[in-house]
Amino acid sequence: MRRKTVLGLLAGVGVLAIGFIGGFAANAGGFAASWNKPPPPLLASASADAPVVTRQYDDAQPVTLQLRLGPDRVLQAPRSGRLTSFNCAVGQALDSGKSHLSVDGAPAVSLATKQPPWRDLGSRAAGKDVLDLSRELVRLGYLEATTSANSELLRAAWNELAGARGAAHTWNKTIPFSGVAWLPADGITVTACDVAVGAQVTRGQRLAKLAPALLGAALAEPPPSGDRVLVIGDQEFALTDGAIADKADLARLAALAEVQRALAGNLPVAGTSKLAQPITISVVPPAAVGIAADGAACVIGDATPRPVQVVGSQLGQTLVVFDGAPPTTVTLNPSPSCT
Repeated sequence: MRRKTVLGLLAGVGVLAIGFIGGFAANAGGFAASWNKPPPPLLASASADAPVVTRQYDDAQPVTLQLRLGPDRVLQAPRSGRLTSFNCAVGQALDSGKSHLSVDGAPAVSLATKQPPWRDLGSRAAGKDVLDLSRELVRLGYLEATTSANSELLRAAWNELAGARGAAHTWNKTIPFSGVAWLPADGITVTACDVAVGAQVTRGQRLAKLAPALLGAALAEPPPSGDRVLVIGDQEFALTDGAIADKADLARLAALAEVQRALAGNLPVAGTSKLAQPITISVVPPAAVGIAADGAACVIGDATPRPVQVVGSQLGQTLVVFDGAPPTTVTLNPSPSCT
């Protein structure tokens, strides 16, 4: 009885084994059949073309601007005496129309004029120095019109500014030269303070060293081809062969805080160079670009070979320019010569 049971179990195991093997063979055949089937319709209909996207392109690139500087400039004592106050710090900007120092307790007005004052302006004084003073008083809002001769209006304007700063007023219709501390430029930066409060100073003595004049500015590296502009902050400057050639642009550049700091420390200036007029470019996959027989880049656009100019690449995309209207699609992996 026991032997029959054992034989029955073995027979059952054999039947199961045969069924398992048969089932495996059937499934293997099914896998093989599935492997050889064509891809699903969704994949089978996938196109070998890619769409072409167009957009504006300004070729913005970070650049370094090298500055060409003139000699150091200085702040001088307007008169002799004891320096009783001196608002001076390296990196500080000295503004025209304010007072930054006092000699013997009398404040001096800082003024940025084309030429430094060199005489007291008497009642009949006339000339370029008078005109320079009037121009600055107009710019500061104390005078309505410029004049090249000392006048009651000019003296009133000076008295208003001097009174606001505690400086010397006119005497006997004379505007005193000793009441002005000359600045070579408005907002000029201090690069060194030479004298401390309490020192005895003489008229014309150097009190501080100021940032040098900006004589020129050019990109440190040769710029790419094309008309380009330099951008610093929210300001744009035209570039000629990689340099700022216009005098008005150079003056505007010198007034920027970033440039003033660079002038004070003889440092380069960081900015951005970009095309003056953005161009329309097309964005295509790198795999769509081939090389024609003459070595030029090409694509198959709308099933037609098209030459292109490659202008750059960004994030795995190739930026190209077509001669004429761009196609709507390009073929991926074309023959090397785009035929």
